[in-house]
Amino acid sequence: PILDDFEGGDFDINNWGGLWTQWAATGSNITRAVTTDAGAGTYAGVISGDVIGSGWPSIAVSSDLNASGTEMDLSSTQGIRLYMKGNKGSGTAVDFLIQLVSTNIEDFSYWRYSYTPASNWGYIDLPWSSFVSPGWGQGATLTITDVLQHIRTIQFAISDTTGGTANNTGNNWYIDEIEIYSAGTATETETFTASNTPTFTNTVTGTQPATWTPTQTSTASATVTPTESDKLEIIQETPVIVYPNPVISKKSDIKIKFAITKSADKFTIRIYTAAMRLIMEKVVETKLQLGLNEEILESKFIKNLARGTYYYIIIVEDAKGKMAKSKVEKMIILF
Repeated sequence: PILDDFEGGDFDINNWGGLWTQWAATGSNITRAVTTDAGAGTYAGVISGDVIGSGWPSIAVSSDLNASGTEMDLSSTQGIRLYMKGNKGSGTAVDFLIQLVSTNIEDFSYWRYSYTPASNWGYIDLPWSSFVSPGWGQGATLTITDVLQHIRTIQFAISDTTGGTANNTGNNWYIDEIEIYSAGTATETETFTASNTPTFTNTVTGTQPATWTPTQTSTASATVTPTESDKLEIIQETPVIVYPNPVISKKSDIKIKFAITKSADKFTIRIYTAAMRLIMEKVVETKLQLGLNEEILESKFIKNLARGTYYYIIIVEDAKGKMAKSKVEKMIILF
């Protein structure tokens, strides 16, 4: 399933509920942002920064695989694929690394894939066999299966390769539609499989959002008929609405209204503290229709929350396991 496609317009929580985080060595700097320069759809993520300092400095953005930040067994999956492009900065040499952060490696000797950035978007298929041990430390004593059984985070790192005094500025790494795939998972566009040197295609395909077609009736009044999209998305032009908001009574159920581009079978709402710590999740197996939907969060789920500001996202999932995530929204508790 899609780990993140950034269609929620944020670079904070992925489609699986995991947090995006970032890190920079002392003297280095990093930013992450959402951009409309997308590989597919409307939005993509971009990582930018400078690698400066000594002692193998690096910068990195990491995506947890679940809301609790715990390990997952990915040994039954086949690999990762995504859209990528970018540029290395000016100065000393760096590598762009996709790293498999596993809980059975504690000395940072993570298995990795080295990406050579290109100026145009490419859709890159990376079977797990494309990832290699760094040749040192705990990672060198493990097999790829050992690693995949204990994955906690997928990390995008830009790392110094000189071992001396690094000074590399102006790195940019664009990523989009990140998918962890299994055998037999259909690919939506032509895929190129990476070997030692990745190959790229400059062809970018996007999915049009839901369209609304006026249909003339016999009474000459227009009705609006939604057209189902091939891609499941939460329609950003129709804001996700939670009400009442603020919530002023412990006895109040909360209604959640949202619109989607195709029918779905599962609804999830997650509530986070101001520090983005997950404190509540409700998952409902339900039939969601194309267009506008309404779900209920019963008062029992929020009655023990303290007065203050909280954040929430909703996630919808179809029968094929394809997911779509809303933007991070704010909810205020006043009781």
